[in-house]
Amino acid sequence: MTMHLAKGLEWPIVIPINSPTELYDDTSFLHRRSDDTVHFKLLDQAPADYEAVKTAERDQLRRERVRLWYVAITRACDLLLLPRQSERKANDWMSIVDLRLDDLPTFDPRAIEYAPDLPDIIEPENTQDEATWRSEAATIASTRRSVVLAKPKPPRNAPWRGASART
Repeated sequence: MTMHLAKGLEWPIVIPINSPTELYDDTSFLHRRSDDTVHFKLLDQAPADYEAVKTAERDQLRRERVRLWYVAITRACDLLLLPRQSERKANDWMSIVDLRLDDLPTFDPRAIEYAPDLPDIIEPENTQDEATWRSEAATIASTRRSVVLAKPKPPRNAPWRGASART
């Protein structure tokens, strides 16, 4: 699941993967939200405020990525595993926030206490025959309600009925 879709959800264990992935930063076409204008280079020539708009867009994107990291690392109920990669790029997802990985203990899977094995649960046999299934399906179908859109007809003497547009 992506960080974008994780908001509002929780899991017992969360492992944010692809954190060494390099961030995509496309500044060829920019939209300034404050005045709803677009900014781009044309034939390698930039408008006067292009650099200011580019800086503002990068700042906004960075703040959004920090919010995404917050969502990602707060979804874990029991265990959050943060990968430590040996090779990093200067502009990767892990460079957005300082998670102080060196201060965190290394995960030791042997330290986990697992629940005892439970006896196998025997599922009850389904004794329903086809006739019973069809009868129950018909009962469900007959009680199903649907919404129907009904448009009222205008009264016969309505002034707009049949009137032509006047200029």
